[in-house]
Amino acid sequence: MEAAHYVEELRQRIADLEHEKSRLEKERQEFERRAARINGYVRKYDVRGFRAGAMYRKQDWYDVFKFSYDMSVPNVAHLEPKRGGCCTVMPFFIGNILELPLTLAQDYSLFHILDDYSLGVWQQQLALIRERHGLMSFITHPDYLIDDRARAVYVSLLAHLKQMVAQDSNNSFARYGLGMEYANAGEFSQAVEEFRALIERDRDYAAAYFRRDPTVWRQLRRLACPR
Repeated sequence: MEAAHYVEELRQRIADLEHEKSRLEKERQEFERRAARINGYVRKYDVRGFRAGAMYRKQDWYDVFKFSYDMSVPNVAHLEPKRGGCCTVMPFFIGNILELPLTLAQDYSLFHILDDYSLGVWQQQLALIRERHGLMSFITHPDYLIDDRARAVYVSLLAHLKQMVAQDSNNSFARYGLGMEYANAGEFSQAVEEFRALIERDRDYAAAYFRRDPTVWRQLRRLACPR
């Protein structure tokens, strides 16, 4: 009787595994179908990079994508919709795709989860990243910066980044990050100023990153890189 019970339990577990395998196969097929649409936009709009909505990701399936770089993986993910960070502040490769990880808290996480309207968390994170010569990567959203308190923190962040650049003018990561944040905020004249300074000091570095973000590059190339 006991042996029969174990056999039945084993059969049930095998059936569960087969069901899970079937479910994963269907998920993979649906993922490939959607990835094909994404790859179509990559070709149509000459896109080089990608970031998944809400940072949802499955790096094991990135082999189907045709873009050059991705920005969907946080270095730590305890405040993200999907857990599982990469535990590094440095770029790395997933197959042939360059991963540029998110290395600082998102504005939504800071303001609406932690309820922190100070610069303290970002300053601490920036200092730690700087010590390791890592990538300073933000995600900010215009709709989360409308509030006066949030906007004031963001303006302070830009001032802090500018101060970091002034203290170490040879830090290409910091200057690029400051330029991108100015561009994200729609302050293109200031973004151009930072990008021009970066290009003059380290043209190879600037080109390597700009060419992975054609939208910003096209907007700024005429002013920042006159021929």
